Amino acid sequence: MFTNFFYTCKAKGLQITLSEWLTLQEALDKGLCGSSLTQFYYLARMILVKSETDFDKFDMAFEECFKAAQ
Repeated sequence: MFTNFFYTCKAKGLQITLSEWLTLQEALDKGLCGSSLTQFYYLARMILVKSETDFDKFDMAFEECFKAAQ
């Protein structure tokens, strides 16, 4: 699931580095978002998005990958 999210973000034009991706994985391992999809959304956006101009790209990628999880 998360690999698909990574590639979807890249396909939407987000420039995600390996370091940022590993930081997100570490945050998930530490349970920083619990089991909340909303908290995961904000955590991932905080770590992966570098500029406000990329929020729409992130939102499209997130919706594409997690719309069924609602």
